[in-house]
Amino acid sequence: MNRLHKFKPKFWDEKNIAGDHPHTGFNFARKWKLIVLFTSFMALLPLVVMALVEFNLTSRVIEDEIKNSMSKILNSASVSVSVSNEPQKAAVEFIHHIKPGKDNDLFIVDNQGFLLTSSFLYGEPGASKTFDSKIFINNAGVVDTVAPDKKQLIIGYEKIPDTNLFFVLVKNKKWIADLWFKPRLKLI
Repeated sequence: MNRLHKFKPKFWDEKNIAGDHPHTGFNFARKWKLIVLFTSFMALLPLVVMALVEFNLTSRVIEDEIKNSMSKILNSASVSVSVSNEPQKAAVEFIHHIKPGKDNDLFIVDNQGFLLTSSFLYGEPGASKTFDSKIFINNAGVVDTVAPDKKQLIIGYEKIPDTNLFFVLVKNKKWIADLWFKPRLKLI
């Protein structure tokens, strides 16, 4: 408690000379509080603005890197499967060697949206149409979309040559925010 008295200005305990007169605007304690509050606000405002700008910039850079990585993975998968005599069988074997997870949901669908391999987000193959194949605008691409359970997703797809099948790679967008927050929380 004694240390706090160092920060308390000497005039704080003095009686207000102006009294309680309504027309006076001069009060040392009130002025001191306003000055300290305004100075603190002006000192912290640039830090908050810089943190928000840095978060926005970093999340966009991370998202672009993830999209590029997804495109490369899907392209290499498609190229490696396309040299096979049986691309459909080779594609299924390729999926089983990679071991997809909930953060890297890699599966195969046909152009109608029916799953040929299991998916963490879309279920097991053989069920009714579960994947929205309307996103297949081109032979390959990466799009932002919303899952049926309202999760923000990044979906990359690439057509397997000489088939009506697509490799699909899905990542949760929440994971991108975690990439920004986790290192900063470790610093705290």
